[in-house]
Amino acid sequence: MSEHTEAVVFMLAVRGAEATWPELRFLAAIPNGGKRSAKTAADLKAEGVKRGVPDYLLPVRRGEHVGLAIELKTATGRTSPEQREWLGHLAEHGWQAVVARGWEQAWDAVRDYMALEPPQTSHEASAGFGGMSISKNDKRGSHGRTGGNGVGWK
Repeated sequence: MSEHTEAVVFMLAVRGAEATWPELRFLAAIPNGGKRSAKTAADLKAEGVKRGVPDYLLPVRRGEHVGLAIELKTATGRTSPEQREWLGHLAEHGWQAVVARGWEQAWDAVRDYMALEPPQTSHEASAGFGGMSISKNDKRGSHGRTGGNGVGWK
C-alpha cells in the first residue's frame, strides 16, 4: 500500500472517532513531502515549509505530553535525518513522537494517546484559560488584532 493510501485510510479512522474524541478535529496533516515543481517547492520554502516536519500533529495535551506527532511510513519506508531530528526535538519538548509503519500503527498511536488521562483543565485549576486571556476592555477588536501596521488575522 502506498503512503498516500495509508494516510487516507488512517484519516478515515480518525474522522470516524471524532464523536468519541472531539479533540481529534485538531489532528492536522503537514503536507511537506511529495513531488512538486521547482517553482512550487521554492514558493513553499519561502512560506516557511521545513523538511522533516512529521506528517501529523495533534496539539492536544494527554498525560505528560503536550501533543502527538506521527511520522507515517510504509512497511519499508525510512525516516530521513531531518525527520529524526524533528521527532527528537518534539520529544525533548514534551511531545509524544512516533514513527508509524502503516495506518494501523498510526491509529494505534492515536488511540493509545487519547486513552491517556487528560490534564486538569485551566478552568478547573483557576478562572483563567490556559495562560491566555482576552480582556473585555481590549480595544483591539474581537480577535486581538493590533491593526495599523497591516499585520493581523484574517
